[in-house]
Amino acid sequence: MAARKLNFDQSPVPGVDVEFINYVLTLPEEVRDWLGNFILDSTVEGFDGDSETSARLWTEELERRCKEADDHPEKLLTMDEVMESMKARLEQLRRTPCPDNLHGYHCDDYFGDGWAERGHFDDFSHCWIVKPLHELHPEQRLGFFAVGEPGVDGIRFGYRYGERGLWAYYPIGGEFRFVAATIEELIEGWQSGKITV
Repeated sequence: MAARKLNFDQSPVPGVDVEFINYVLTLPEEVRDWLGNFILDSTVEGFDGDSETSARLWTEELERRCKEADDHPEKLLTMDEVMESMKARLEQLRRTPCPDNLHGYHCDDYFGDGWAERGHFDDFSHCWIVKPLHELHPEQRLGFFAVGEPGVDGIRFGYRYGERGLWAYYPIGGEFRFVAATIEELIEGWQSGKITV
């Protein structure tokens, strides 16, 4: 069976040049599929702040993804899986777009995976571990975009400007502590008891 050739007249990913998309599609499958995941994580123009910061972080992230692809080929997605995931992510971003004032916050999973629409209410602790966007206050104090809370001592979960992953902010001491790489990991860790505050 001949491989299906894909090409685009315009980019399917906002903020990513069509030339780059078409270039990725010409790469060997094991590299192409892994880089497709990176494209999914960068669907908001200027997602890492200014153009210089974006270019540096793109380079670092591409290098990291290439190394991971070499080390763990079993985790690679097929092109069909990448395109389906990209389509779902773009549809989600159209429903709940990331506000312009959040450039520099690595919060794509909050918007692209639907948490901004539905949030996550934890029945055991009776609190919103992740709040829907309409429940959030439109501020980023201390370079912190808070998206949820454990319901204890005013502690909040959220994203720090320029940093990856989810952090807990402790207002009493004014300290931050890394808690999870993604919202899904935060919720699973909280429910299992691996993440505590």
